[in-house]
Amino acid sequence: MRPCTLTTICRNRRAGFPEACQSLVPFVQKPRRDDVKYGARNQLQGKVVEIKKGGVMSQIKLQIPAKSMMSSVITVDSLEELGIKEGDTVKVVVKAVNVLLVKE
Repeated sequence: MRPCTLTTICRNRRAGFPEACQSLVPFVQKPRRDDVKYGARNQLQGKVVEIKKGGVMSQIKLQIPAKSMMSSVITVDSLEELGIKEGDTVKVVVKAVNVLLVKE
């Protein structure tokens, strides 16, 4: 049995190891909206217009303000846990490691 982490809880339960999930339940607490803090300052609203699911990863295409499109890639497990579906409005939080400027 794999050690339990937040990302393996549902997989362990599906694999028939509910005791692995139960041992973590007292320590797992979903944050309330007012408890969530972000270090990223780039936040905007987006509407999910398309979802492509692969075996492990999913690509979510979003319509964002200024009639622009943006994509996000997350695991299929995360997509299912978040319950994101086409037509949903989601908060888009952007944290860039590198921002490059090019003057031509």
